[in-house]
Amino acid sequence: MGKVINISNKLDREPRFLVVDEKHRYKVDCSKNAVTKVMALDEDSGFEYLDQTLKILLGNAAFKEIEAMELPYDGWVLLVKAAIAVATNKDLEDVEDDFRKDEGAE
Repeated sequence: MGKVINISNKLDREPRFLVVDEKHRYKVDCSKNAVTKVMALDEDSGFEYLDQTLKILLGNAAFKEIEAMELPYDGWVLLVKAAIAVATNKDLEDVEDDFRKDEGAE
């Protein structure tokens, strides 16, 4: 018999969620396809980047619900960073550092 490597216990297949408040909990699409789509977005496109990221990772229904919350801009940015952190299985602080590095590169 050839070599066998079993990674079944290393794959995280549990759904991941972003909790905004007591009433709002959203499942995050952590699939390779979703994360790849977000990575392909132009971060310099401002609100379009933020909106598209949430639509990809949380879905259109969640996006509309969040948009109706009328969050302040910094809250909206935090929400996007948190969704990215959940999707990529990173700490929020690491994602925030990545954004700061990107801003400094300009």
